[in-house]
Amino acid sequence: MPTAEELRIMQAYPLDLKVKKTQLRIREWVNYYGAENCAVSFSGKDSTVLLHIVRELYPDIEAVFCNTGLEYPEIQKFVKSFNNVTVLTPKMNFREVITKYGYPFISKEVAERVHNARECLKSYDLRGGIQISSTLSSAHRNVSRRGHRKFSGLGVSLARGMTFHAGATC
Repeated sequence: MPTAEELRIMQAYPLDLKVKKTQLRIREWVNYYGAENCAVSFSGKDSTVLLHIVRELYPDIEAVFCNTGLEYPEIQKFVKSFNNVTVLTPKMNFREVITKYGYPFISKEVAERVHNARECLKSYDLRGGIQISSTLSSAHRNVSRRGHRKFSGLGVSLARGMTFHAGATC
């Protein structure tokens, strides 16, 4: 792993040197793993440049495109202009993923906290504001006079004027 200073120096390299170093790394990779075990996943500008450099050296390297159904038609058309591309499609479309798992969050840590919050809420009776399960540790909760349920961590607003902070664990 390069140091911050080494990274700054490498970022200042001229383009032709960056391309040569990239080609060297690609050759090392293919020599180690074998061309039949290498593929380039692409759809954006950076990965498309990488695919171009790889294919200059190894024209038969497979490319992989993940079509989630959210890509612009222009991107899908662009992908079809390449040879030797495997297009992967998920078993569930984006709407189904959101419905089943919820919207993706900034980090796995935040997503885990929201998941834990949802599990805690399953034991909370929203009609009367009564905790109907003892799964939530009393060390993590504080019920204010206004009936707001408070936990340490990230705040999420809920129905009926409650504030739930997803830092709690069940």
